[in-house]
Amino acid sequence: MKPNGLALLIVLCMVLTGVAAAEGAQETAFPRWSNGLSAAQPYKELPEVDLTQKLGYMMFHPANGGTADVGQRTLEIFLPRTDLSLGSGMIHLIDKADGSTVAEYSVTDSEHVKLISTIETDLEWLQWETGMTLVVMMDHSLPIDHEYYVTLDEGIIQAEAYGISNPEMVTERGWSFSTASDYGVEQVETGEDGNIVVHVRLGGEAVAAYPYLIEGSDLTTDVNELTESGTITITGAQEDLKWGISFVDASGNVVAMYEY
Repeated sequence: MKPNGLALLIVLCMVLTGVAAAEGAQETAFPRWSNGLSAAQPYKELPEVDLTQKLGYMMFHPANGGTADVGQRTLEIFLPRTDLSLGSGMIHLIDKADGSTVAEYSVTDSEHVKLISTIETDLEWLQWETGMTLVVMMDHSLPIDHEYYVTLDEGIIQAEAYGISNPEMVTERGWSFSTASDYGVEQVETGEDGNIVVHVRLGGEAVAAYPYLIEGSDLTTDVNELTESGTITITGAQEDLKWGISFVDASGNVVAMYEY
């Protein structure tokens, strides 16, 4: 779940120092929104910055220092300006426990990384009127009870008209989050026989878990439903098989979905 408006300043990441803007040029390039704010000053509690000199403010989802949604599969960076393009470089997701790289993608990998206009529902919780979003779609959902941080190469997001881009972000202080949860997928193991064993925890609002087919000819599992913590084994998985685990509450509502 993305944070509400009152929590935004807590998770805000500044990619700048407080730089006063040259008024005339900035007002033309980045006009004020209907609420009097703008891409240069998206919240009244923040100083206005010169977007001709700095990339500006960023928001992260999962929030920096926060907890990811159960089944989190995307990383998102929100910026309130709209004159952006992808540059070059890598995005890495690192497991804090051992420093291992969990996922890494080049921003030129269009299958996994996109820069899009921020969708209306995200503009609503951000309380912005304009913006762009860098979306990283990972190959699979993240397991519960891990702590991660994200590193960014310099120059992955750029405003070409001004010759500026994001600075390098290499430490866990920049963007880190947890996947702590009462329920979810704890681990996925592939045995020598090719079978996939999914370790599932139930608790909190989740009372049952179900495997489901996303793409492929067939999904063969040892159980079709779990009503207590345990494992689900997928047998005879083909290379192109895409599958998931859904978690439901006592009313049968889906509360989380994992994709693999």
